[in-house]
Amino acid sequence: MSLAPNVLLPFLLVPTVVSLPSSFRWKSSGPLIGPKDDGRNIVGIKDPSIVEVNGKYHANSAIFHYLDQAPMGSGYRAAPQVSFKPHNLWYLAYQNGNNFFGDIPSIISQNIGNSNWVDIHLYHSQTPLSNFPNGMTNTVIALSDPNKNRFFEASTVYCAGKGRHLLIVALDGGRSSLADTKANPFARSNNVVFNNGNAWTKSISHGEMVRSQTDQTMSIGPCSLRYLYQGLDPLASRDCNSLPWRLSLLTKTNSAY
Repeated sequence: MSLAPNVLLPFLLVPTVVSLPSSFRWKSSGPLIGPKDDGRNIVGIKDPSIVEVNGKYHANSAIFHYLDQAPMGSGYRAAPQVSFKPHNLWYLAYQNGNNFFGDIPSIISQNIGNSNWVDIHLYHSQTPLSNFPNGMTNTVIALSDPNKNRFFEASTVYCAGKGRHLLIVALDGGRSSLADTKANPFARSNNVVFNNGNAWTKSISHGEMVRSQTDQTMSIGPCSLRYLYQGLDPLASRDCNSLPWRLSLLTKTNSAY
């Protein structure tokens, strides 16, 4: 996902009252992870998915392992999402058309229009944990918006405890929800303070919460939120596939209520 500075916002949907503030304040690190000079001529690192393993995180000093070195081979695999636990395996879901279905469910083919799998609808499907990643059924439209430029892609659902879930999705504009406008965003340049006053980016884009558990529940601690995001130099002017994205970390600084 490529974003013009200050245009698209993460969107926080709160189905019930949770221990979260009505507005957010963050502190940002500088760039933490960027491309390596390893002969691949990669210009940006983006669309992160993050999990802690044995008390450690993959960092900029670690060896990079590329998907085309794995048995899955080369190909377009955007917006990865890593989960762990079912069958004691790591699962990586990514944006490349049909991940979980033998055929496109009829409700999707009836509503997809010309937008392919990234469109104005957010779908929900389910399967027993014992069958995952197979057996996805009961596909329904969970959320939609008639304005295709206002609600699309980069959706992630987190467990906030006590049967409550939070949805973050890229959005431009408002819904009847929490922290979803440019004046009161979830994360944007106007509610983020940068380390040493170095506002290295204005684009706070597609990222992932740092989870409190390394399993498929996507659990987070509402009182101590951290968000790994992609940003880039405000002066960068290149084509979409050549933007110099870097990964940085937000830490929530205001209280939980």
